[in-house]
Amino acid sequence: VLIKLNTGTSTDYYAFFNRKDGANSGTREGGNQVLITRAAGEGIVYSESELVAKLNANGQYTIQDFDGSGIDLKFVVNAVNTGGNLGYADVTVNAGCNSDEQCDDGLACNGEETCDSGTGTCIPGTLDTCPTCGDDICEPSEDFLTCPADCPCTGNDVCPLEHVSTFAGPFGDAASGYEFYGNFFKIKALQDIRVVSFKLHTVNIGTGSVKVYGKVGDFAGSDYTPGEWGLIQDLNGVSSDGFGTETILPGLSQPVEIPADSFYSFYIVTSLGHYSSYGSAGFGNEFNRGDDIIFHVGYAGTSETPFSGSNYRPLVWNGVIVYSPTDATTTPTKEPTVNPINNPTASPSSSTKNPTNNPT
Repeated sequence: VLIKLNTGTSTDYYAFFNRKDGANSGTREGGNQVLITRAAGEGIVYSESELVAKLNANGQYTIQDFDGSGIDLKFVVNAVNTGGNLGYADVTVNAGCNSDEQCDDGLACNGEETCDSGTGTCIPGTLDTCPTCGDDICEPSEDFLTCPADCPCTGNDVCPLEHVSTFAGPFGDAASGYEFYGNFFKIKALQDIRVVSFKLHTVNIGTGSVKVYGKVGDFAGSDYTPGEWGLIQDLNGVSSDGFGTETILPGLSQPVEIPADSFYSFYIVTSLGHYSSYGSAGFGNEFNRGDDIIFHVGYAGTSETPFSGSNYRPLVWNGVIVYSPTDATTTPTKEPTVNPINNPTASPSSSTKNPTNNPT
């Protein structure tokens, strides 16, 4: 345990670095991340604990009105180092603020924030020229995916008309899935389509990287051969609100064209961690389908470094593929539904609940 924060109740907060090494090398959740939990028992006697946050480097978690003090308590992970024999995490805990730097939100457009050291309160800046979704101005940082209210889809040939969702059960249904970093999956187009974006079910709070790779045909046998893939999207500073929320990626600069009756494979890897469900249909088999796409069961990987680590199957990427038929002429709705097609069972059977321990 790195930190124990006492409260005036029987439940206290704990923060620790879950180093994925040695006896802990097989951990399946929160590996090499800072975990924040709360539990009773003073850390001395047995007590069930509740996991409240999993943080990567640059991740933050705030406890509002800590212990009724009127002050927000903020955990900030400054760095995570897994090199060498002794990995470590550099963590700062702020009770309010004591310097202007701690109040800086990194946005020059909303003025300079300052700290009232007497109260530990950050004072917002006075200038506000930041892009705001809903102000009827389509800013360069917004598009029809991230802010349809300001940037409505005009009916051009890259607007999303439909999508396929593979979320396993409702957001927050932890019983039906696992955390991984990379996912391989393939789809079959039932008519000519173009994929324009993705929505991810990231697990951890903070900012991180997302890389999207693609290849024509099946991915089986290509999970460790990067030369067979093309890099479709390379993003840094992607913001995630954590488990149970959508992380919407900006539209692809070059949409992926997939002809009818053909297969195309994607590999999406993120440092934010991604939710994957058990593929009850069996690896490579059809998991679900829409009017234009058939989605197949794939792999999930343990490493946030592309094309490395162990891959497990059968597992299903939990996310949304945003696409449009290439011959579409009708104007789409602004926001597709997030209800999945043919949800899997809430949890796998007891005999097949966990993926095989033997990586492919």
